[in-house]
Amino acid sequence: MKIKLFSSSLLAVGLLISSNASATVLDFEGLGLSIYQPIPQTYGDNTGTTPNVEVSYSVVDGSGIPHLTESIEYWGTSYGDLSGVAFSGANGWYAKITLTPDSGYDVILNSFDMAGYPQTDLALDSLEVVSGSGVQLWDSGVTTILGSGPTHSSFSPNITSSSPISIVWGTNWNIGIDNINFSQRPTQGGVSVPEPTTLALLGLGLAGLGFRGKRRY
Repeated sequence: MKIKLFSSSLLAVGLLISSNASATVLDFEGLGLSIYQPIPQTYGDNTGTTPNVEVSYSVVDGSGIPHLTESIEYWGTSYGDLSGVAFSGANGWYAKITLTPDSGYDVILNSFDMAGYPQTDLALDSLEVVSGSGVQLWDSGVTTILGSGPTHSSFSPNITSSSPISIVWGTNWNIGIDNINFSQRPTQGGVSVPEPTTLALLGLGLAGLGFRGKRRY
């Protein structure tokens, strides 16, 4: 059983940037929070690698109403092998993390990790990615979140959107999230512009086809 504690220590906000220069990873351990402190609403906003994406945190009650006062909070250890996770501050409610791109940009939700407390495998009621209008874009299906071992579960939705998208999970606050990996890219006329690496691979593919064509003829 978790016992609620409070601390007035200063928040130290930090972002762990992945080896992919176009991606940001939200690593909640870098915040330097005490347990049960809320994740700051500014954490992850407009970073150097994703300057056109804003992040927000909330919990949603059974009626679908979001709440910021009982928001997503921090816990340090025992969520599987993860160190520093975010979880719903209200047991029985859904946790919601929203990524909102600026106009003219896509946000890409690449991956995230989850684990059960205290180092326990737990059945998850619901885990999905939804659009700003509530349309389901991705669903994990019936899922057991790993924690014993200790270990954790990893998910790679690879969802791209020019409008807000949210990770929503619940309703057990003993399931936490960490290492949310997301990136951005420009959009043109509603169509995503391929990233430089994609263009390079496309060029190599076309060159290879041309070479093969010459060999055949």
